[in-house]
Amino acid sequence: MGELSSKLFTEGDADAVKKLDNCATGRPTEVQSHFTQGMKGEAIKKLQLALKNAKDMDPDPPGLLADMPVFSINSEYDKDFADAIEYYKKQKNILNYAGRIDRIVGIKTIHELDKEATRRKQVDPDPRPVHPPGEHKLALKNCVPEDEVPEGTSFNVRMLFYASGGEGIEFSKYWWAIRDLTNGLSAMYKMTGVGAGTPSPIPGQFSYGGGPSKPFNTSPAKVTDFLWCQIGGATHPPPVQDYVNISGVMIQYKSADGKHATAPMIVDTGKVNIPGAGFQTGPWTLISTCQGKGGATRHEITGNDLVFDK
Repeated sequence: MGELSSKLFTEGDADAVKKLDNCATGRPTEVQSHFTQGMKGEAIKKLQLALKNAKDMDPDPPGLLADMPVFSINSEYDKDFADAIEYYKKQKNILNYAGRIDRIVGIKTIHELDKEATRRKQVDPDPRPVHPPGEHKLALKNCVPEDEVPEGTSFNVRMLFYASGGEGIEFSKYWWAIRDLTNGLSAMYKMTGVGAGTPSPIPGQFSYGGGPSKPFNTSPAKVTDFLWCQIGGATHPPPVQDYVNISGVMIQYKSADGKHATAPMIVDTGKVNIPGAGFQTGPWTLISTCQGKGGATRHEITGNDLVFDK
C-alpha cells in the first residue's frame, strides 16, 4: 500500500482501497489489476468521483475537459464511463503500451486520477448561501449537496401545502417534498402554477398536511432533478375541513437519458379549507439547500420542515 495519496483512494471500504492500490502498483499483474468496462463496485464509484472532480475543476473558460461525455456515479464501469475515461486519457495524452488511447484504468490513469481527487476549489472563508432577494430557502441538516446526490429509481411525493386564488382562471403556489426511497434522501420544491377552477363561495383555497403517495418507479434520476407538475383534483366528500385527494398528478423529471414524466398518481393533500375543483400546471423550483447550493436531506421532509418566501 502507499502508492496513492488522495483520501478518496486511500480511505473507506477496505476491499475497494486494496483494488485501487493494486491497480496503481500492477499487482498481481498489470493486466489483472486494470479496471475495465463491465466491472462494478465501490472502487468503480471512487474512480467515477475522481473523474467527476476533474471535470468540476476544469478552468473557466472551459479547458481540456469541457466536452467530456456525461456519465453517472453508479458504481458501474458502463459504456458512458468508458467513453469518459477514453476522452480523459486522450486529453491528458495517457497512452498504453502500444502508444494508443484505450478505455481502461491502469497504472498511469489511476495515478492521474489520484491527483485529480486531491484538487479543490478555493472557497470563501465564510461561505454563505446566496439567494435571490426575498427568497428564503431551507438550509438542510445531515444533507448531501446536489452534485453528490446519487440516482434513484423509486420515489414518493408529498404535498406539504398549497394555496390558490382567482375566479375561473386561478393562480397557485404549492410546496412539495420528493422522497428517494432507493437512497433515503428527500428534497423540497416550490411550484408556481396557473390553471382553472370551478366557482367557489370564496375566491381562494388552501390545504395542508398531506401524506406521502404510494411509491412510484422511474428511470434513474436524482431526487433534486424534478422539473414540472400537472395536477387536477377535487375535494371529497364535500364538507368543509375534510380531506381532499388530487388525482392525475403527473411530474416531469430529468434523468441521465433525457426528460421523462411519471405516470398519473393520486396524492393526498390533507385538510382543505373549502370544497372546490380545478386543474393546475407549473414548474418546480428546488428550494432545499446544502452548503450554499441545492441539495437533499437524509431525513424525510414533512410539513414541519416547510419554509415560505419572506
